[in-house]
Amino acid sequence: MMMVAMACSDCGTGFRLSEPSARRRVYFRRVRDTPPPRWHLVAGAIVFLALASACTHPLSGTHTPAPPPTMAAASPAGSAAISVSAGDSSTGLRCTATFPSRSIQPGSRTRVRFALLNTSDRRVSIAVGAGNGAEGYLVERDARGNLLQDTARVHNGIIGGRPRANPVAPGASFSIPALDAPVLWPGPILVTPVCPIGSKKPVYLPPIKLHVRTEGSAPARAHAIARAAAVATGRPHACARSGAASQSSGANMRCDFLVIPHRGFDIVVVAAYSPKNARSVKLRKLAYDIDAFTFLKLHGNESVVWRVVVVTGSGARQVRASAVSECHGDHQAENGPMSGGACSRRRG
Repeated sequence: MMMVAMACSDCGTGFRLSEPSARRRVYFRRVRDTPPPRWHLVAGAIVFLALASACTHPLSGTHTPAPPPTMAAASPAGSAAISVSAGDSSTGLRCTATFPSRSIQPGSRTRVRFALLNTSDRRVSIAVGAGNGAEGYLVERDARGNLLQDTARVHNGIIGGRPRANPVAPGASFSIPALDAPVLWPGPILVTPVCPIGSKKPVYLPPIKLHVRTEGSAPARAHAIARAAAVATGRPHACARSGAASQSSGANMRCDFLVIPHRGFDIVVVAAYSPKNARSVKLRKLAYDIDAFTFLKLHGNESVVWRVVVVTGSGARQVRASAVSECHGDHQAENGPMSGGACSRRRG
C-alpha cells in the first residue's frame, strides 16, 4: 500500500500519511530568564506572528479519553460564552477553553477556542507547528457517560515534522489550535476539553454541558434521502435512489444510502461506488468517522465517495466529504469539499 504525500503551502512543513497508530510528542522546555538581545525580540515577534497565521493540522496519535465526567461550574449564569480552565504546576501553564454558546445545532462544531497563560516567573517554550505542535481537543460523552467521540482522532493519518519552539514570557497568553468535529448526536452532550500542557500527560479541564437544539421532527426516510442527495457535492449529487445506478451520462457507478434517525434530525450517508460492481463498505462506520484520512479495504480499481449530511425538518447541511480509491495498486484517501475519487479523475 502506497501512502500519498500531502503538503500545506502556507505552513512550509511537509506531511505524509501514516497508520492511525502513530504517536505524537509535544515538547515543552524552560528558558533561562535572561533578557534577550533586541534583534532576538524583533525576530521572535516576526516568527510568532507568522506562526499565528499559519495553517494548522490535527494531532496524530492515540489518546486516552477522559473518564465519565462530573459536572463543574463554569461561567456565571446568563453569560453567552462558557469558559473552563485548569493549570499544570510542572510547566507553569494554565489552559482555558471557551465555547461561544451552550447550544448548538445538529452537525455543528462546538467552535471551542483554547488559550494558554504562562503563570510562572520564567519564559516557557511551547511547541508550535503542524503535526506535533500543541493543540487542544475534546472528549464528548452522552448524558450517561458513554463515549461519543474523541476529537483527537481528527488528526489520525497525518504526522508532521519536528515542532518549533515558541518562547512565551511570564504573564503572557496565546492561542493554540483546537481539534473540533461535527456533533451528530442529540443532547445533552458532556464535553471535556483537553490541553497538552502537562510535562508527561495532557490536562483535562472541567466538563461542560452542551445542548443540541432541534426544531420540529425529522422528515420521513424518503424525504431525508432526497434532501441529502440534493445538497451532496460531487459524484454523490447524482445519486437518485438507494442501490440505483447513477443517471449521469456515461457514469459507471452505483449509489447507496444510510439513514440514521435521531430525535429531531437524521444523519444521512450518501455513497457513490465506482465501478458499479464495486463491493460495499459499512456506511455506519463512515457516518461517524472523523479521521483526517480514512483507510478502507478496496479491491482492484475501485473507489467510494461519500458525503455525510444532517437533515432536519427545515433543511439539510453537508458536514463531511471524503473519498477512498484503490487505483492501479495505489491506495489514496481524500478529505475535503473537492474529494471525488482519484480513479475517476486519473482516467479523465
